Amino acid sequence: MFGRGRGRERDSHQVSGQPHRGAAQQGASKAGMFQAKNAGKRTGRRLPDEQSIPSYTPSIAARSIDGHLLRTGQDVFAWYRLSAQRWSFRSDSQRQNLIAAIAGQYAELQGRWMHLRVTNRPYPIRMWAEAHVHNARNRLPDVPEALSFDDYMIGEQQQLMGRSMAEKEVYLGVQVQTRNVMDRAVERAAPLLRRVFPEAVDAELVALDSEIEHLDQVIGSAGLDGRPVTAEEISWLMHRSCSLGLPAPRNLPAVPGAEWEPEDLASFTDAADMHQEPYAPTTTVRGRTGSNAGVTRHVAVLTVGQTHGLQIPEVDDPWMQHSDRLPAPVEWSARIYVRRPEDVGGELQRQMNKVRSQVRHYTEEHGLEPPTSLERQAGRVLEIDDEMTSGFTALATRVRSWWRMAVSGPTERDALRLAQQILDLYKPKVAIEHPEAQYSMAREFIPGESLASAAYLRRGSVVWAASAVPQATAEVGDRRGILLGETCTATRRPVAWDPWMAQEVRDASGLTAMVAGLGGGKALALDTPLPTPSGWTTMGEVEVGDQLLGMDGKPTRVTAATDVLLDRPCYDVVFSDGSVIRADAQHQWLTRTRKDWKARNRLEERVRRADAVMPSPEPPPGRCACGCGQPTTRWTYRRTPDARSDGAFYCSRFVRGHQRRGEVSLVANQLPAVHTTAEIAESLKSGRQNNHAVPVASAFDLPEAELPIEPYLLGVWLGDGISCRAAITAFDREIIDEIEATGQECRYRPSQQDFSLPGTVQQNLRRMGLLGDKHIPAGYLRASERQRRALLAGLLDTDGHCKPTGGIELSVTNQRLARDVRELALGLGYQARLRTKQVKGRHPHTSTAYIISFTTSDKVFRITRKLALLNPSIRDTNRYRYITDVVPVESVPVRCVQVDNADHTYLAGETCIPTHNSFLGGGVVYKTLRSGAHWTLLDPSGPLAELCQLPELRPYARPINLLNAQPGILNPYRVVAEPQLEHFLDEDDPERAWRRERALAAATRRRLVLDVLSGLLPYEVARMPQTRIVLLRAVRAVGGRTDAHPGLVFEALRRDASEHHEHAIVVADFLDEMRERMSLLIPEADADPYSQTREDRLTVLSMAGLTLPKDDVGREHWTDSEALGVQLLNLAAWLTQRSVYERPKDERKGVWIDEAFFLSEVPTGRVLMNRFARDSRKWNVRVLLSSQIPADFLRIEGFVSLLDSVFVGRLDDEQAQSDALRLLKVPVEAGYEQVIAGLGRRPGPSRNNTERDRSPRQFIFGDGASGVERIRIDFDGPHLEHLRGALDTTPATREESPAPGTNGPGDRTANSDAAAAPIPEMLGDPNEPGDLDGGDEYGEFDEWELERAGVGRSEQQDSRYEDAAGNNGHRAGDDAQGAR
Repeated sequence: MFGRGRGRERDSHQVSGQPHRGAAQQGASKAGMFQAKNAGKRTGRRLPDEQSIPSYTPSIAARSIDGHLLRTGQDVFAWYRLSAQRWSFRSDSQRQNLIAAIAGQYAELQGRWMHLRVTNRPYPIRMWAEAHVHNARNRLPDVPEALSFDDYMIGEQQQLMGRSMAEKEVYLGVQVQTRNVMDRAVERAAPLLRRVFPEAVDAELVALDSEIEHLDQVIGSAGLDGRPVTAEEISWLMHRSCSLGLPAPRNLPAVPGAEWEPEDLASFTDAADMHQEPYAPTTTVRGRTGSNAGVTRHVAVLTVGQTHGLQIPEVDDPWMQHSDRLPAPVEWSARIYVRRPEDVGGELQRQMNKVRSQVRHYTEEHGLEPPTSLERQAGRVLEIDDEMTSGFTALATRVRSWWRMAVSGPTERDALRLAQQILDLYKPKVAIEHPEAQYSMAREFIPGESLASAAYLRRGSVVWAASAVPQATAEVGDRRGILLGETCTATRRPVAWDPWMAQEVRDASGLTAMVAGLGGGKALALDTPLPTPSGWTTMGEVEVGDQLLGMDGKPTRVTAATDVLLDRPCYDVVFSDGSVIRADAQHQWLTRTRKDWKARNRLEERVRRADAVMPSPEPPPGRCACGCGQPTTRWTYRRTPDARSDGAFYCSRFVRGHQRRGEVSLVANQLPAVHTTAEIAESLKSGRQNNHAVPVASAFDLPEAELPIEPYLLGVWLGDGISCRAAITAFDREIIDEIEATGQECRYRPSQQDFSLPGTVQQNLRRMGLLGDKHIPAGYLRASERQRRALLAGLLDTDGHCKPTGGIELSVTNQRLARDVRELALGLGYQARLRTKQVKGRHPHTSTAYIISFTTSDKVFRITRKLALLNPSIRDTNRYRYITDVVPVESVPVRCVQVDNADHTYLAGETCIPTHNSFLGGGVVYKTLRSGAHWTLLDPSGPLAELCQLPELRPYARPINLLNAQPGILNPYRVVAEPQLEHFLDEDDPERAWRRERALAAATRRRLVLDVLSGLLPYEVARMPQTRIVLLRAVRAVGGRTDAHPGLVFEALRRDASEHHEHAIVVADFLDEMRERMSLLIPEADADPYSQTREDRLTVLSMAGLTLPKDDVGREHWTDSEALGVQLLNLAAWLTQRSVYERPKDERKGVWIDEAFFLSEVPTGRVLMNRFARDSRKWNVRVLLSSQIPADFLRIEGFVSLLDSVFVGRLDDEQAQSDALRLLKVPVEAGYEQVIAGLGRRPGPSRNNTERDRSPRQFIFGDGASGVERIRIDFDGPHLEHLRGALDTTPATREESPAPGTNGPGDRTANSDAAAAPIPEMLGDPNEPGDLDGGDEYGEFDEWELERAGVGRSEQQDSRYEDAAGNNGHRAGDDAQGAR
């Protein structure tokens, strides 16, 4: 027996108000009803041998199943599978439209019963593993002593343990029709009537067909998006309902190809036995067959009671979805009857009459005020009547519904515990009741069963019923791809993603955008002071939107900030001026090494020799430069330093001669390279000399300030003024003249031997608190550069002097004033030092002289006698600091911010040393490599090259630093791949398709060369119309063949014989001047960097040290180095696509371009984007493009429409948040900006929280298949520990230990890409080796081209530095750093 109720429970009965439901018709029809002749056979006379066969009646109401139609003894229900609906990241209006659409569909079903069933289909970890292994084509061979693929898969499955990949399935059964007595009589007499009146039977069948078609259209419309269930799906639903609460069967019985007869339904009912013990709070379900044989589960059935305060739509999830938050699956069964308007209208009238009668009873018969409850009832009746008679009346259709849910557990206690969790989950808005009739209500879950009890009836409109949105889901990704992590919404589900499913299954694009702000790799101590345009703040207090100062001295806005980070391995980086910065091991510094300086020294010697043989005037074009007059096409390069005042760049020009081209070094002015702290520690020395150096920051670029006292006058008073009154003791006539030139009178007083300053000076000095306490007010330290230079001139004219070596010194006995002067000098871009010297003073506090010293050739004095002592040829090395030591130290809490300037640097600390600023993409690359993909990565900064060092990848990976690669590696004629005929064999006409692609490749090369050379020309020249004409003509002359190079274009320009011949020569001269910098574009003679081929699975292209323009700087303001940097990066991106076309079409390939902003800066960048989008499906390639600024992608026209998937990490800038939502195709200004801002943040205040946030990184993931969810990236499995170490700039967690104290003035923390914390002062012996005028430390230094450098610093300094500086516990050195 399938089930039996025991105890006080009554048998199932017909519910009052539920319409009587007729039987299904017979006959052949689209509806799938039984043929009349089959019915005749069943009711006809039995044969003699059949008399002993017993009849079978199923123990459930269902009698047969045909297609998606289920027949009971009285009814026919059509069952549909509802499509999943995305709920997350939709606006309220979109959610309301969805609910309204579902409500409209319900309204069209008035007069019908509906049965809503929600169940789950488990997806075991084993099934994912099998699908993933099957999907891993041509996977990476195992490497001895490294992680094998089998061990990798075991680790992935272990990481999935305890997580559910079950799929929620939503089914809806709709009553087809209600039949009367005549219909049933026709059914019984069908065999006879078909002979006499066949039209009568067929007419009913045709009507049934049209009704089912109508239902298919209604349920299939937008909203429910339902489709008729398949035979397998209805079989699954019946098994899950008849075996309610049992584990999913491992193997289902075979699904019949035809209909289920009554005898076939035994496969459902015999699978389990359901019963209830007397007074038991649960129903016991015991499996009897298959994998569930002997398995027992206790099922608790709950029902929805009264609801209060539900919003439509709900703020987070639909109220029905709250149950998805439980760790166990929850089954739902809802019976809904859609009422006819006439029935509702009559009932409303009766209710209103009752209320009015009771009101008259109180008022007329007893003279009393009626209770307020009657007023509420009357108001509710009128409200419902108004809803039904105004507006869109279909949405006011009323329903009666009963909502049940079931949870199960191995024991009764487990089931009741889950039931209690549901009760708590729905409080206080929804009351969840635990009814007594557990057995009969458990049977309600079976399709075809009647309603067991009318108790807990819920009345409402179709809008209320639709607001449950049962098909809302948080699913994202697929079930065969690599594991990324899990959703971190209310429903936690593992997220897998196959980057090639879009191309192989959905015929979609393979473009993916990754946008995120800071990770956690570049940070400073919480108490690190940060200079701002108005003063100072600290790393712990800075917020998004605040203004800091950049390395170039300009204000820059904070666009992102991390929470507090802990457990980062830190180093103390010691500089030659005594300053110390704490940075982590992965912190990036842009430094110049001794090798770079030696190359420049060799260049100067060659330039000197070239000058010696250079004839004057220059010979005619094409003639030898030595004076012989012979024609020649050979060239040597001569470089003339330009803009030496800041060392920013060099200009080049060329001389003709017989010397061979290779005689002059092509890498003479080698670009600075990015080095991590660990790398600097390994290459700290070059022989006995220090190897690495970083620059001093530029002067603060701030606006004019309104100052109460003219700056020069204040400087003179601070240097030679009477501290208690407005008077000075400076007797130099030039000083007095300078003061009087500002309009201030200087009145000499013989009795006092001073000059008084009448007027408001005394009052202003008192207001600023300077009388009796000399110091520089904060407003003066943040005034304009002109005002600050005037202030410094006043100080130096009185108390400063110039040494014979050119060094500037100022000596005072006021410590506060000395530190202010040092800050003033640092803010003007000078490398200022502070030291002490004991002198004979009147008092102990005046017996210490504080000496500020720096070196410059700028006119920092105003009086003639001191100006004459300035050294006009000051060594450029005074603008740089050597790194003298790198010492491991204890870690401390740190924090990181990001700013909006191009190099993402800002100043930190008090002495201004500038510094430099991928986990998800690296994990995707690693895991897909294990599964057989081929990847090419363009990572300009270079950290992803660490992937190549992983043991399992090392034999199949190759890192390439393009800036140090063989000349010609970025030849624009070679970076575009040549199509191969074998790639077009699947075309209708292979040779024609191949020729077409070859022509397209040649045209692409010509366009690429044209854009690159135009971009390298000065803006004023490039924008001339004739420039485009002569370049286009020269490029066409060279053609688009693969053996060409830009040098041939130069020659074609010189051969131009058109009317623009002279302009062509000018353009050729400009390009020739940059030839040396273009060595990566022009191969050496008889050398082909592409001659060697390797079968690498992973290629990482890096360009560390490349100069790129700022984001907000127009093309007309780019320097030559910046223009070259953009073009090199563009060519490197084209080089990545070469790997796509060199491999077979069906092979899975991947390209990842980091810092992809440049694609919007050059025309061929957009061409490359279109090429990737067009060919990603055809060539089966996944293209990852990452940037920290979403607007970089939006600037590319049509980019959003080409995107397949998007990953968005935390962004703190409001505009960036809106732009990221546009990439996700999510409504803007619907409240989701705060979701992006909160990705990865812990609840509550975290700015000064010193507990490390160990939660994995969070992203919003749009999978390209309409799924958009917030996910948590999780690569935390033990088998991936080495991968985390290679990718994560926040190192893996270490043993917990108390953070060092931060009470003293020297307590500081920092880590990567940031800057030095404040050092209150630098005190020490003036004869120490670190003194500015020592000279030996800078023997081979010269100016160099600065791009970006990375620094960080923190916590207490090592005692060795404090002792050497003699600062009595204060930090030695205090340079503020620029951080990213």
